[in-house]
Amino acid sequence: MTITGRFERVLVLGAIAVLGAVLLAADALAKKDRTSLVNRQSASAGGGGGDDFADDPAVSASGRYVAFQTDADNLGGPAEDVTNVYLYDRQRKKVELISRQSKSAGGAGADDFANDPSISDDGRYVSFETGADNLGGPIDTSVDNIYVYDRKRDKVKLVSRRSRNGGGAAGNDFSNDPSISGNGRYVAFETESTNLGGPLNTLAGDDNVYVYDLQRKRIELVSRASNGSGADDVSRTSSEGGGAISRSGRHVVFQSFADNLGGPIDPNIDNIYVYDRKRDKVKLASRRSKGAGGAGANGDSEGQVISANGRFVAFDTESTNLGGPLTNLPGDANVYVFDLDRKKTELVSRRSSSAGGAGADGFSEQASISANGRFVAFETEGTNLGGPLNTLAGEDNVYVYDRDRKKVELVSRQSKPAGNQGADDISQTAAISGSGRFVVFETEATNLGGPLGNLAGDDNIYIRDRG
Repeated sequence: MTITGRFERVLVLGAIAVLGAVLLAADALAKKDRTSLVNRQSASAGGGGGDDFADDPAVSASGRYVAFQTDADNLGGPAEDVTNVYLYDRQRKKVELISRQSKSAGGAGADDFANDPSISDDGRYVSFETGADNLGGPIDTSVDNIYVYDRKRDKVKLVSRRSRNGGGAAGNDFSNDPSISGNGRYVAFETESTNLGGPLNTLAGDDNVYVYDLQRKRIELVSRASNGSGADDVSRTSSEGGGAISRSGRHVVFQSFADNLGGPIDPNIDNIYVYDRKRDKVKLASRRSKGAGGAGANGDSEGQVISANGRFVAFDTESTNLGGPLTNLPGDANVYVFDLDRKKTELVSRRSSSAGGAGADGFSEQASISANGRFVAFETEGTNLGGPLNTLAGEDNVYVYDRDRKKVELVSRQSKPAGNQGADDISQTAAISGSGRFVVFETEATNLGGPLGNLAGDDNIYIRDRG
């Protein structure tokens, strides 16, 4: 299980190469203060917008590739009439179907829904959840499974399965919420399966979190205590916005109701933990700063993501004891970042320091964090974080908080040449690129540009270049 020193050196060299490619790609895509439609046809097919809803976006490290799920049937195929996963290449202005068979098996589209995409740094690998039974593998056709599509080889692989040396059988119950590591080698997911290995301490039907190694064809339980025992209650990963697993696959963040994973916790709430696969050690992340005593959160925490470098964890929580200043109602969630190295917790769903730094005056959730942890995107009902807002009170908008400059910025807005006005309807589910420059989000807004091909009220996917 332990990641070898040799492999880590390879990862470092690979990360350097990827970073260079990321910077070049980002320069090629540079259009500062621009918001553009993503769920659309390839330019060669006319470039029209998708003719049905699109949501749950994921973005590659450079911002070049965006994956999403959609019911549209005009984006190309061969796609069945189900929810499918597509990927849009912003540089080539080309969309391609991801939820499909391997080319060697015919390349047909998935015969049942596919959703929850997660994308590797270079855009080559896309993981997703599906109810399809025509994508291969020794699957139980009555449950949802997790697959990874390799765009370079046109090949799909089942990952919600036992290790190769354990027979490779598929999970015997539902699996969902995949998150792929930046290097494309590891996939974290949650599952109700009881046949993927242990030691399990949960009841049948409870979720546990696993990581599948595509290279070694090996699966590993990560919702577990440092002493090796499994979590004694439900544990879940989170792929919304991406980042439930670090770039190298070493660190995995998850939510758990277990009370045997350590830390000064309230055992009656959900907490956030990080499992270090190299050290076989779990750490509590939903807690006060060390300088403030380090006590666990006093309210439920969820929506967890981890930075590519494995140091910073962002999450939303109903807690009122993690620091402030909070201005919303008790029970409303706020977004925080926990620094695992410094053991420090910081409120990020807040006003810029130049505007006083007060917390959002409404519910905030679903964070996404940049590679180095500096930028955090999130959605909020708050109306006091700056604008110009065009939504009704109580509707979500997407913001990015810069932890270095202590500055918050509205992202769900028009391009600067179009007026830079805020979205005129709800925006949510943000995902941020590695550098923090690009943010994708879903929205029901109709004033952010087009051409839109679906009905008013349907979600579309946009990307904002913050410049």
